[in-house]
Amino acid sequence: MRVSVIVVINDGPSPTGALDGASQQKREPSRGSITCSDILGQSVLDRTLVRLRTAGIRTVSVIGPPNLSSLPSNRETEFIPAGNSFARWPAAQRKMREHGGQGIETVLMIGLGAYMELDVAEAVKFHRAKGKPLTQLEDSNGALDFWVVDSKWFNTAANGCTLPFRYGEFPGLPVPCRMKGYVNWLAEARDLRRLVLDAFLSRCELKPKGREVRPGVWAADTMNPSASRALNDSSIWSATWSAVPTNCGSSTPCAYNLPTSRSVRLSRSATRRTASNKPCVPVTWTSSRGASRS
Repeated sequence: MRVSVIVVINDGPSPTGALDGASQQKREPSRGSITCSDILGQSVLDRTLVRLRTAGIRTVSVIGPPNLSSLPSNRETEFIPAGNSFARWPAAQRKMREHGGQGIETVLMIGLGAYMELDVAEAVKFHRAKGKPLTQLEDSNGALDFWVVDSKWFNTAANGCTLPFRYGEFPGLPVPCRMKGYVNWLAEARDLRRLVLDAFLSRCELKPKGREVRPGVWAADTMNPSASRALNDSSIWSATWSAVPTNCGSSTPCAYNLPTSRSVRLSRSATRRTASNKPCVPVTWTSSRGASRS
């Protein structure tokens, strides 16, 4: 049975409630999606596509902002630019019908706004075992923008439905599927910081894109020229920290206000506590020239 994927890049929280076409077109384009930005050297979009290909899925369509055309393409991934986030779901609807016309029986529909480490094969297996045409994945925090859809049902009984799918539009659908695996919703800035910390603490599968030059120290193969200038050309900086709680109340620089584009060293031991008795480690920058600062 052939399986394909349609990825719709969300610029923000998923739209709720119905919007007519005119209202959608009047909406201003948002400031963009964090999923297309590098996080430790590779975007959430790139990492998601790698996971899908590893699961054996070869037909992938990505619908997103116009700058998608600048991304490297291959014969297995189709990039479809759309003006704003509300124009992307109608494009996904058309692409879904197209996939069904190609004989693809099952389509994964993903509204990409979160970083998700989900077992795709397990989700498809659950969907087929239930024998229902529409399944929605969820984690402990609620329903995810991740559906498993029977294309034949979508092109017949569900023809003309709106996307993204909503509970109540079809009786008994979608069928919820609770998934195990790491999920970060990336809804606000603290979620991005938590994702970076979780990566260095090995709480998730995300790894920095680069070389581990020594235990706990990562260096990118390349550096953004503007970042190099900001780091005084040839200086290489590292940061040492342990797990830092959100809103720890400390005025000392710590991992929650780290600058980006720097090699990072991780220490798992806390060295002091804040007034609220929460562990917090101040950041100490050490340059390749031997100077340091806090």
